[in-house]
Parts: sequence; C-alpha cells; structure tokens
Amino acid sequence: MEQLLSSFNKDGNKPYVPESDPPRLDGFPVRWVGVMPAYSDTAAPEQVQVLFGDLTKWALGTRDLVIRVSGAMHSAYDEVRVMPIEELAVGAITDDAMAALQLAGLT
Repeated sequence: MEQLLSSFNKDGNKPYVPESDPPRLDGFPVRWVGVMPAYSDTAAPEQVQVLFGDLTKWALGTRDLVIRVSGAMHSAYDEVRVMPIEELAVGAITDDAMAALQLAGLT
C-alpha cells in the first residue's frame, strides 16, 4: 500500500510524506496495521482496502478495576503482593468515527 501512496507524489505535489514519524497523507497520520489486506493488482471486489478514522470521535474508558492480594509471602519481611488489574475499553462515540474505502463490486 505504501508503494501506491508514494505514486501520488508527482509534479511537485507531495500528499504522501513517508519520511515523517508517523508517515502522513494530506497532513493526517498514517498508521499501518497488520489486519488489513495487502495491496495487490489482482481484482478483489467489495474488499475494504483502507480505513480512515477520526480519533476525536472515540472514547477510552475504564470497564473494570480489580485489586488482587496474594496470601503467599514473598520475602523474609512478611510482604504480600498487591496486584491492581485495570480493564480498559475503546469504543466509537458516533457512527462516523471510521470510514472505509471499499472496492467496487462486480455486476
């Protein structure tokens, strides 16, 4: 997919900047993930190729907080282990938090 994005840079116009950290497309950060299909020249009708997200429309919240105490002693000073475990949830606030670029289907 990076090869395709790099092909947009022509005639002095450079919408894709791979040298920055993270890479940017039209000023927006590009995050590469391993779950999307790899770019290919073969036909893949109705396959989602790219996801665009707006992080201002997402929420991060605490779902659960558990504090576990180990009864077994772990040193010569009668110490016990206290282990807090926090479970976080990430979710979209609105329906337009993510948009997909989907290939056309065959008719």
